[in-house]
Amino acid sequence: MVYGALSAGSAITTFPFLWMLATSFKTYDEAVTPNLDLFPSTWQWHNVVEAFNTAPFATYFFNSF
Repeated sequence: MVYGALSAGSAITTFPFLWMLATSFKTYDEAVTPNLDLFPSTWQWHNVVEAFNTAPFATYFFNSF
């Protein structure tokens, strides 16, 4: 019973992270539609590249370290 509760809690906390990750590869129109599709129809890799080029992630990492 304990392992079942821990597995359920793990799934509940992991799902929003996976949803965020999948949404980062969607187009804007796919991201804001009320359809609850987990995976995008066309993967937009440039969204991730643009995020890393826009924000100073090295500074954020250094501050966290």
